[in-house]
Amino acid sequence: MMAMPLRRTSRWSRHLDWVVCAAVCLALIGEWTRSYWRADALLLFAPGGHPQIVAAYNGRVGIALTSLRIANEPAFSMRWDSQAPDDYNTLAEKYCSDATCIGGYGFYGVWGHEAEAGLPLHNGSCAAVGLPFWLPTSIAALLVLRLAPRAWRIDRRLNAGLCPHCGYDLRFSPDRCPECGTVRDQAAS
Repeated sequence: MMAMPLRRTSRWSRHLDWVVCAAVCLALIGEWTRSYWRADALLLFAPGGHPQIVAAYNGRVGIALTSLRIANEPAFSMRWDSQAPDDYNTLAEKYCSDATCIGGYGFYGVWGHEAEAGLPLHNGSCAAVGLPFWLPTSIAALLVLRLAPRAWRIDRRLNAGLCPHCGYDLRFSPDRCPECGTVRDQAAS
């Protein structure tokens, strides 16, 4: 087995990954709850007035990539809107004349071409996908449950003078762990 060098990292850097995941998880839970009372949409305009949309509504988060062109919108501008559609059929009817919709259980997909509605749109197409908020929230929560105990275990082992990799007592081994072969850093000895 190849010996792994023991890197001496600060305590905050060991805990940074799971703390960020926990903050993302809490933000997703807050937006998930908010999405049942208020629909939010963030429109990002690419050059030429092409909107790229991120929306949260009815417990779902959706992303729409379009080649539609909205007149008189400056490039790289953003607009916040609280008029997101209630479901993917409304989204399809609003923006696409020949839309194809799939979905169920909170997931959806819409793609099609420009609608002939009275919108200031110019020839283009759109595609949107959406998923329920529970999916990214549960992924963030699982990351926290995976990363936090590992960081706590490493802290506990380092404070007790043990190898952070295998937990072997390192008081009488100044150079490397005799159990797993992890090389101790010069700063750690």
